[in-house]
Amino acid sequence: MLTPRDLLILGFVSRRPTYGHEIKQRILTTHAEEWVKVSQPHIYYVLEKLQKAGYLSSKEERVGNTPPRTVYTITEKGRGALKTMLTSDKFLYENYCFDFYVVLATLGFTMQLSEEESLSIVKRRKKIVERFIASMGNSQEIREARDYYGPIARAIYEHRLKTLRNEQKWLETMISDIHKSGWEAFAKGSGSGHWPSSQKKDAPSKKAGAQQELTPVN
Repeated sequence: MLTPRDLLILGFVSRRPTYGHEIKQRILTTHAEEWVKVSQPHIYYVLEKLQKAGYLSSKEERVGNTPPRTVYTITEKGRGALKTMLTSDKFLYENYCFDFYVVLATLGFTMQLSEEESLSIVKRRKKIVERFIASMGNSQEIREARDYYGPIARAIYEHRLKTLRNEQKWLETMISDIHKSGWEAFAKGSGSGHWPSSQKKDAPSKKAGAQQELTPVN
């Protein structure tokens, strides 16, 4: 099964025969590093993985006195896999479930840390989000970036920036609510810990079943 990074690298190779270092440079020049993190070693790992799957073929090439390099070419099987993945719904049903959600929920139901410690974790996440926003530039730099990026890269850049700003506001509201009510009341005050008598315990599974009945978008 291809991952999003596999798909990206297979897409680069589909354009023309290429090699690992050139793919890394292509990621930089297309500004893909703004929304996907792929190290040089991981690129080579994916290329070997795709070759073993029969999606790529390879040959050694030497230019002048430089060391030989492995050049990869997409196969017909690879083109079929690329088309299948691009037209499937696999990556369209992405749900925004961040690792921080798990941390926040666990803080709430375990109550293992003090109020001060729990609040500090939420504040640390807010500082991290603010650093992400700052790394994307000030207002002038953002305007320049919008002019500099191509249409697709610009759309991705703007979506990421809006997502971070929305999370920043969400965290600010959460911190304010914790200050007003205290951590314990905030973490446990909204739930009774048992199902209402008028609601059966299997209600969530029915909801999940309804979600599973969703048909793929054509």
